[in-house]
Amino acid sequence: MVDRDASTPTATGKPTPSSPGALRRAVVVAGHKGDAATARSHLDDGDPAVRSAALGALQRAADLSTDDLHTAALDPEPTVRARVAELAAMLGEGSSDQAAHRDALEEVLLTLVRDHNDTVVEVAAFALGELGTGTEGGTDGAEDLPTAPRSVAALTEVATGHRDALCREA
Repeated sequence: MVDRDASTPTATGKPTPSSPGALRRAVVVAGHKGDAATARSHLDDGDPAVRSAALGALQRAADLSTDDLHTAALDPEPTVRARVAELAAMLGEGSSDQAAHRDALEEVLLTLVRDHNDTVVEVAAFALGELGTGTEGGTDGAEDLPTAPRSVAALTEVATGHRDALCREA
């Protein structure tokens, strides 16, 4: 049986899609295999689904940087920017040196929470709340609340004044 969704490697090592979605799947698989070079080579792909997959693959391969997120936060496609917000929260949560990355991640999310696309704002607001303070300990959950003044101000602005109800609730 022939896999109609398979991709074929080229001389450059980049997979060539033989069907829609094959390249995206190849990039996802690269992340699962820890192949950050393949994932990184598709951050500027013409397909936003591939760019989003490349970001996720880099995160899976433990090679996603805050610089990658800053760059992708300026992507013209809202689905890519929403993926950036998701990954920023995940990167902050899973980092062994969370305090060192928190400010950079917060900066990315503060940019996205002011996005013109409501879906991006919703995901960014949720992610900004999930980013928390970067502290550990305690049992009441209070240490996980965002306490950075800019985060609190941005979330308050969205919660009280955004035109979209889902954004206000995020």
